Parts: sequence; C-alpha cells; structure tokens
Amino acid sequence: MNQALLREINSIGDIVLATRKSYTACQEGTIIAGTKINPRYISEDKLKKLEELCQKQGKVIEVIPLKVKSVGIVITGNEVFKGRIKDKFGETIRKKVEALGSVINHQTILPDDEDLIAQAIIEMKDRGSVFLASEKGPTFGSPNGDHSG
Repeated sequence: MNQALLREINSIGDIVLATRKSYTACQEGTIIAGTKINPRYISEDKLKKLEELCQKQGKVIEVIPLKVKSVGIVITGNEVFKGRIKDKFGETIRKKVEALGSVINHQTILPDDEDLIAQAIIEMKDRGSVFLASEKGPTFGSPNGDHSG
C-alpha cells in the first residue's frame, strides 16, 4: 500500500479512496478498496490531478500472492501431553495455515521440558519448517504436571 499516495488522493477533495489495512491477507474476490466521488460531479482539474498522481507515483495498492510455507507446530503442556486435556490448538492452527495456502509438515505435543521443546524445534527446522507455531497448554498445579497434592 502506498500510503503517501493514498493520503494525497484523499486530500484532493471530493474523491475518497478507502482500502483495507496494509498486509491484510485476502482471497480471490475479496474487495480491497472502494472509491466515492461526492458530489456526483467534480471538476476536470481534480480528475487530472488524480491521474497525474497515479502516473507519477505508481500503484496505490499492490496485491502480492502469499508464498507457500512449510509450518511446524509444537504444542506444549504436561496436561495435553499426558492426555488429561484434549489438544484443540493443533487443528485450529492447521485450518488457519492451510487457508493461507501453506502446509503443516510436522506437529508434535510435548511435556513442559525445555530440552525436548528445543530439540523438537531444531528437528522441525531441519525438516524444512520455515515458520513455527507454538502453544503452551494450560497448566494447573505443579510445573511437572503432578496434581496429587
């Protein structure tokens, strides 16, 4: 998004150009901008100024395709690891990642063990993950997951 150009266009007067925020993910068919000329008639000078701005400064908006990424997911938490709590994070992040056109190359659930977590992250990087999602499950009681007392 060329925000400086957008501001200049909107400062011409009688022309309003509204857009989605910069770096907003969108899919084919998503409306990303809209314009309004109010009143219905404006001077030719204002239209010429708009044309000149766009010719000199280029595009106001550019849609760039997302790159397919390979994603690794590490879910941590003793309760989730031991099956006391069902993991819901993995499926949620999988849907979001796949909706953006990327793929999950590995997912693992680990206890609250820093060494195991660090090793899993290294292994995922070695498998080609370029993005890593991590979630700390809820922890109740002691750090080692022992809730007996």
